[in-house]
Amino acid sequence: MKLLGKLQNMRIRNKIFIIYIPLILLPLFIVIYTSNHILTSSIFGKTQKNIHDESKLITTRIAGILSNANIYINILTIEINNIYEENNITSNDPVELVKSSNQIHNAIAYHTQLFQEIDYAAFIDINSRVISPAASSGDFIGLFNKDIMKTLQKNKTTSNVWFAMQKRDYLVNDSNRPIITLGKRVVSTETGQTLGFLIVNINEDTISSIFPAISSSSKGYFIVDQQGIVVSSSHNEDVLKPAGDNELIQWMHDGDTVHKEVEIKGELNLLTQNTIEGFDWKLINQIQVSELTHDTYVNTLVIVGVGVICIGIAFLSVFFLSKLIANPIIKLTRLAKEVKRGNLDVTFKSEASDEVGILASVFDAMIEKVRELLRTIKSEQKKKREYEFNLIQSQIQPHFLYNTIETINMFIRLDMKENALKTTEALVSFYRISLSKGNNIIRIKEEIRLIESYLSIQAFRYVDYMDYTIDIDEEILEYDIPKLTLQPLVENAIYHGLKIKNSKGSLAIRGYRSNNFIIIEVHDNGVGMSASKINEILEQSSESNDKINFGVSSVSDRIKLFYGDNSGLKIESVQGDFTKITIFLEIKEMKVDE
Repeated sequence: MKLLGKLQNMRIRNKIFIIYIPLILLPLFIVIYTSNHILTSSIFGKTQKNIHDESKLITTRIAGILSNANIYINILTIEINNIYEENNITSNDPVELVKSSNQIHNAIAYHTQLFQEIDYAAFIDINSRVISPAASSGDFIGLFNKDIMKTLQKNKTTSNVWFAMQKRDYLVNDSNRPIITLGKRVVSTETGQTLGFLIVNINEDTISSIFPAISSSSKGYFIVDQQGIVVSSSHNEDVLKPAGDNELIQWMHDGDTVHKEVEIKGELNLLTQNTIEGFDWKLINQIQVSELTHDTYVNTLVIVGVGVICIGIAFLSVFFLSKLIANPIIKLTRLAKEVKRGNLDVTFKSEASDEVGILASVFDAMIEKVRELLRTIKSEQKKKREYEFNLIQSQIQPHFLYNTIETINMFIRLDMKENALKTTEALVSFYRISLSKGNNIIRIKEEIRLIESYLSIQAFRYVDYMDYTIDIDEEILEYDIPKLTLQPLVENAIYHGLKIKNSKGSLAIRGYRSNNFIIIEVHDNGVGMSASKINEILEQSSESNDKINFGVSSVSDRIKLFYGDNSGLKIESVQGDFTKITIFLEIKEMKVDE
């Protein structure tokens, strides 16, 4: 019964839609959902299995590369021990050193050819001589102060030490290529003394070359260490950079799930992880879900296309039914909505004498009555705003008068008669203009003289806080402006911008004409204000009791009262930097009593 009641209260066009559209959309959604779910589940299952098998193969090959590096460095350790024993190197005899260096050089070169994974290998003896088939052989002063050498010296055992993927400018073939390094202390098997240190480098390219080719839109395979840094990747620009956000790195550390869907840069990605044993590395595969679901997307487009055609047919049916049955009522409803939005310039003309015609005549009479009421209310509101304007002016000045008299009194007490005289003259000038024989509208030149008097008084009071400049184009001086428009803005800039600043600031007033508007800017380099504070000021009514924002909001109200909604204020501010209030006055003639 409730559903039937709701249906009866609906508009005629909606009732027609309620009947037709579900008959088409419901089967369409069921087909799309079912086919997409089945197809997507199948694609994801096959993809995850393929990635799992492929990842196992990759991790096995990487483990083989790293294992070969360990075998390589252990073989060289034995070879170097044999060379030292055969040559009985016990002194710094140059002949013995050259002979042994050549033998070690040849051993490294020979085994490097056998182990193609090795990019660079070097033996550093205890005299800092670097022996390597690479160009970086010779004596290197300060080599033992490098981080890698310090770590190997601290390691008192003969165990192999792996160093993180990095770029460095020593003991490498190319300082621009990332490498992973294996180091080892070489100890004499006879005496137990340290003979030197072996350094073996594997290029990152050697590891990433194992990864399968990838499409341009997916990241493919990459390896991440425990710190979340990319160790190896098919994308060279990603190496040695963070793998992603904290959520992604936490998932890698937890290892709770092998597969995870994560949104990265607005795209949903399927991530798969596998552990590379012995290194605490994670082999990650990242592929965009949109690639996996491309076929699903095509299937959806076909079904949606058919659905759109069906919906189009339904819309045509609704249109013809509405035209035959409900058009007059729908038109009346549309006009009523326009009235609700505030548009009263509408009429419903109907030549019919039936029920619709009666509704039309009643509707038009009602609209005319509303227009008449609104004209009356608008006239009364304008009078009320004028009363408010007079109240605003009376609230602006008393505190200024009190503070200025107090300043004059202070100057007299300090025997600063010249300052007291100038302040008194400025005060007289300020009130002479502000009174203006009771006029609410004055020339801009008079408003500028008023603000000059005000600023000269404030400059005496706040000599340590501010400097000021006034730059007004002559072409706008004869235009009209509501009296005391600038004073509240300048007062706000001084008290809430410059005075609470830790250093001396400046205030600049600039006026000019732009097209059909007069622009006046009040700019200070004080403490600024937040965006929320700006909104609070602009949205606040002049009827508010908040004295901090009262002045600025009252100016905004007065401008709109005298100039209309095309004029007003714009506030720009950066906290700790500046505040600029711009006045826009649409140029129009207003009566000024001379």
